[in-house]
Amino acid sequence: MNTKTELEQTLNTGKDKYRIVLVYLFLALFSLLSFIGVNFFVISSNIKDANDDFVIHTNDIHQHLLQVTQSTNFILDGFSALLSSIGLDDYETVVRYSNQVLERAPYIYQIQAAQLVPKENLLNFNNLHGNFKVKVFDGSQFTDATQSHSEVFYPITFFADKESLSFNNYGLDVQSLPFLAKATQLAQRHNKTVISEPFDTLDDERVFVMVQPAYFEQNSKPDFFSFFIIKSEILLKKNTLIADYAINILLKKQSENLLFQQVQTKVTSWEESVLPEFIYEKEILIGAQILLLTVKQQLTWDAIELNILVAIFFGSMLFLLSFYLMFKIHFDSELVKVKHSKQLFNLANFDGLTSLANRHAFNNKLKHSLKVAKRTQNQIGILFLDLDGFKNINDTLGHKVGDLALKLSADKIQETVRDIDCVGRLGGDEFAIILLNINGPYLCEEIKRRLKASVSSITEIEGSKVNLGTSVGYAIYPTDSESADELLTIADKYMYKDKNDNKQI
Repeated sequence: MNTKTELEQTLNTGKDKYRIVLVYLFLALFSLLSFIGVNFFVISSNIKDANDDFVIHTNDIHQHLLQVTQSTNFILDGFSALLSSIGLDDYETVVRYSNQVLERAPYIYQIQAAQLVPKENLLNFNNLHGNFKVKVFDGSQFTDATQSHSEVFYPITFFADKESLSFNNYGLDVQSLPFLAKATQLAQRHNKTVISEPFDTLDDERVFVMVQPAYFEQNSKPDFFSFFIIKSEILLKKNTLIADYAINILLKKQSENLLFQQVQTKVTSWEESVLPEFIYEKEILIGAQILLLTVKQQLTWDAIELNILVAIFFGSMLFLLSFYLMFKIHFDSELVKVKHSKQLFNLANFDGLTSLANRHAFNNKLKHSLKVAKRTQNQIGILFLDLDGFKNINDTLGHKVGDLALKLSADKIQETVRDIDCVGRLGGDEFAIILLNINGPYLCEEIKRRLKASVSSITEIEGSKVNLGTSVGYAIYPTDSESADELLTIADKYMYKDKNDNKQI
């Protein structure tokens, strides 16, 4: 059983090791948090820079879209005013004006005008324009307008273009096309510019039409409708810096009709779950409608300075490796010190052969136990043992067998007493036992009987027959004495008495 000195030293050693581990755990945690903090700062800076660029580019997109729509609307106002003042009577002037518009406004690709023709004037109109006749589209084919039940027609009577788009049908009643009928009705109701639903031409061009009414003779219905046909792609200025943006331009409350759409590519699910998405929305009033501009950018790893993160990572790994080596060297040194200290402690307090407390540790334990017993008013039994027949074994069979006899005897003695008791080897073949919290001599007698039986059960060691026994004497605190030395002396005296009695048997 450990003595008080052993217990205190073990506790102090454990505390030292615990403090060392805590210090290095703190340093490791500090290093880890520093690594995370630096990476967080770098990534946050990259995200902020990317967001700043996004704001600049989206403002540029918005300004371009605003400029295109306002400029086109202003020019469309001028064209409608021209039709309101001279109609198509001065055809050459209208053509010359249209060509100047197409030349100066690159985002306008086609100009058309549709003229009011009541049904009663349809035959005269067809005869007047011998090169074409008014026709309607019934959803599958073009038919003669004279077969239609409509009372009013708006055939295309003027056309000017920059490129050869397919939407250039002279005489086609624009109100027979559902998307243009809807736009002309809305333009007439508000007397403002209206943007039609987008559509694809036969040339696979995505286009939309800006419509405005023009009144020539103060009729209740517009005498003309002005049409500017615009390619959707012109709404976005060519810029390689915004190629990775997702851009939608649509009429508000008409989300299914996208005037322009650009999809961001090369985005992984990992990027979507880890990196932020920037969103920009802006409304633009144009005539009787509102355009809604939506720009999104899902940030990708291309925006993060991975080379700096890699450098930080390897630098941190190098630091942690150096830190680990330093820790290992220091900790190994501390373990050597602890091991050496433990060896010194064992040499000072334990018997090297039997691992029992030596005389020094046993005496310290006895003094401590007596103090406790005095304070708690308990009795203590001190047993003194000497092996019988050991000298003969040692002399005849050798020191090796003699040492084995001591170890086996120590094990038997340790097994016989309780866990709370203390067994020590005082030297040679002498042992002593401290029995705690006894009540009179009964337990001492019982332990004495068991010890004799247990030690005498050793009859063979490494194939050699042996005759081993033990003599036991005991003293009781405080009945026999209150001094540790006197109690050992009394127990020793009774041990010799028991030895003499054994010889006489």
